Amino acid sequence: MTNRIAELRKGIKMTQAHLATKLGVAGNTLSQYETGKRNMPDALKHKIADMFKVSVDYIIGRAELSESGENRPDNFPEYSRLPVYDKIKGNPYTNSTDAGETQVWDCADAVYDKTTHFFLRVDGDGMEPTIPAGSLVIIRVQDHAEKGDIVAFRMDDDYVRLKRYFPQNNDRVLLRGDNPDSESYVVTLRQLDIKEAGIIGIACEARFKIRRKK
Repeated sequence: MTNRIAELRKGIKMTQAHLATKLGVAGNTLSQYETGKRNMPDALKHKIADMFKVSVDYIIGRAELSESGENRPDNFPEYSRLPVYDKIKGNPYTNSTDAGETQVWDCADAVYDKTTHFFLRVDGDGMEPTIPAGSLVIIRVQDHAEKGDIVAFRMDDDYVRLKRYFPQNNDRVLLRGDNPDSESYVVTLRQLDIKEAGIIGIACEARFKIRRKK
C-alpha cells in the first residue's frame, strides 16, 4: 500500500496537502500513510477507494487496476486542474497580460472551471491574518465585485495583489488589506473604466499551512 496512495493522487496532479484536507487528516499523517510508517484505518482506506474509484484491494496492494481506464484524470469529475501563478499583471486568460506561461498546476474542486479560475500565490502579508503569505488562492475571473469581497486588484502596471473592495459614496472605491499596516488604495470609477486600475477577479478559496506557535 505504501506507494499506491501517492500514485493515485499524483495521477491527477493532486498535492499531498490537498488530499490530506479532503480526507480530514494532517499532512504529516498522510505522509506517514504513504510511506508505510503508520497503519491506515480501514475507514480511511474505503474513503480513498471511493474517492479515486478503485477497490480497497488495490489500495492495499492485493489487486491491480483494471483495463477499463481507472485513475485517468478524466475519470475524476469532482476535480479540476488549475494553473498556479506567482506574479501576474493582468488576467492570465487574455492576450493582453504579462502573466506568461506557467508550468505549475494544482487540483481544485470541479466547481472551479479551468477556463475562468486560476490559483494566485500570495506574496506579502497584506491580507494577514485572513490569508497568510505563501497561500494559494483560487481566483474567479471577473471585473466587478461586491462590498467586502476580496479581489485580485491591479493598479497601473504593477503586479496583481489581494485587497478588500469597499465602494464609497463619491464614485470612488477603497481597496485595503486585512493587515492594518498594509498599503491601501483609493481609485475612481473612471480609473476602473479606462483601465488605469482594474479588478481581475474575486477570491473564492484559500489554502495555507497552519502555523505552529513558537
